[in-house]
Amino acid sequence: MLDVTFERRENQGDVGLRLDAQGAPAGEVTRETVVENRVVASLIVRMGADDPIKRALGFLFGGPERE
Repeated sequence: MLDVTFERRENQGDVGLRLDAQGAPAGEVTRETVVENRVVASLIVRMGADDPIKRALGFLFGGPERE
């Protein structure tokens, strides 16, 4: 099974502020907009119990089988 998703996020916020010698704001606040586009995919493959690839992946990600 293959699952593919497209995500779009947009965020806007203040990233800079100038202060004068007394610490009061001395100008406009710098604002920034960040847009993030992302594609996320996952793949599920089902294998038989005696498949050598399944045993190898099980050892790598789940540790050796215990009897």
